[in-house]
Amino acid sequence: MISRGGYALKLGIAAAILLSLVTRASAVSFKLGGLNEVGVGQDLTSVLYASSPSGSAIPVAKLGQRAPGGGVISDLGVPVISNDGLIVFGAEVTRPHEKPQWKIMRADLEAPAGKRLAFAIDAAAQSPGCTPKFILDPYPVAGDAGKIAFIAPDVSGKDTLFRYSDGELTCQTRIGTPTVEGDSIREFRFGSAMMTASGEIAFMGHIDSGFFDPAQRRLALMVTDETGAIHEVASEGDRTPDGGYYTADFSIPAVASTPGGPIVAFSAHTTNGDSLYLWQNGNVTQLIGTGAHTPFGRLTYISSGRPGLTSDGVVAAAGVTNGKRTLFLIHGGRTSLVLREGHGTGFGTRIEYLGDPGLTTTGQVMVGVTDDEGSNVFYVADAGRRHPVSFTTAALSYGFMTPMFGGSLAVTEDGDFTFLGGRIH
Repeated sequence: MISRGGYALKLGIAAAILLSLVTRASAVSFKLGGLNEVGVGQDLTSVLYASSPSGSAIPVAKLGQRAPGGGVISDLGVPVISNDGLIVFGAEVTRPHEKPQWKIMRADLEAPAGKRLAFAIDAAAQSPGCTPKFILDPYPVAGDAGKIAFIAPDVSGKDTLFRYSDGELTCQTRIGTPTVEGDSIREFRFGSAMMTASGEIAFMGHIDSGFFDPAQRRLALMVTDETGAIHEVASEGDRTPDGGYYTADFSIPAVASTPGGPIVAFSAHTTNGDSLYLWQNGNVTQLIGTGAHTPFGRLTYISSGRPGLTSDGVVAAAGVTNGKRTLFLIHGGRTSLVLREGHGTGFGTRIEYLGDPGLTTTGQVMVGVTDDEGSNVFYVADAGRRHPVSFTTAALSYGFMTPMFGGSLAVTEDGDFTFLGGRIH
């Protein structure tokens, strides 16, 4: 749980977690199912990949590349991709004799290779009363028509939820903003935001009843509606649908647009165990909880990673059944198996670890996996079939598989994707 101290402390903890993940990833030797060994340089975050029109993973940006306006890209942040194909990501830019600075960039895959990158937010869009100050990756999120949002401190040091739309940067939500339920936001959870195609934003933060008493603050999941009003999805200490109480252990929320407003999927640790939930129009429904007996074994754990979610309410999540890591799908009250630890990859190895899933409306589940030889790669499964159908991307037709940092995967409902990965030699 992130400290309630200053923003720098929160960023430090987030950076330490990411560094730990990357350090572990860098120690892995990558073998592509016996095809050949692939070198990935220092880590799995040196190249940003995205899906091409043909479905293959192509490089969009890489460390050492010249940045728009001069300097070079010295670090890459976690990317996102909107339904209309906008790729947005944070990047650290280093110029000679200057301190490195984080910027938000966008990528246009239809532009020539040397002109794909640009800064996403025009400096003229900022105002003296609403100017962000980036310290580390701002984890931007994107909706359609160029909408962007991110959580960062403003120049005075106060946490703010920024929104960029139609060429204007606004401070949509600040510390002290009230929720529809009458509480006040006291802190934002860095890196927790997610945006729908139409611009609603789900995020995490601490709230209280307005008495400025840190002892009364509680962690909450929140979502904005089309008017910008903030609704509490679930908060620490609230009653759960199955009669327990939420603790301060929520997953990062997934959110999708529907004609009736946004829907939010999340997992939570409660006094009754782990559960997976779906929120819509102020109501929370429990989808499944630990102890449930599924067709593939008793569920004993649900991941605290972000679930996969589509606008028609299909949810994908990772967990453990009968002692094995499992990726499952819930739709219409039915739980079905997608992938499981021990499944063969088709290359003489077996799946050992599953990341957070991305979900498409056609039934594909995309996920980063690690096999029993240490390969970190992109796996695409068809949830409509009895067994997973491929351990592949279209890139395999060229004889290689892209080394992937699984925690960076972003997927649209149409099946476009982006992620951070290693260099291919």
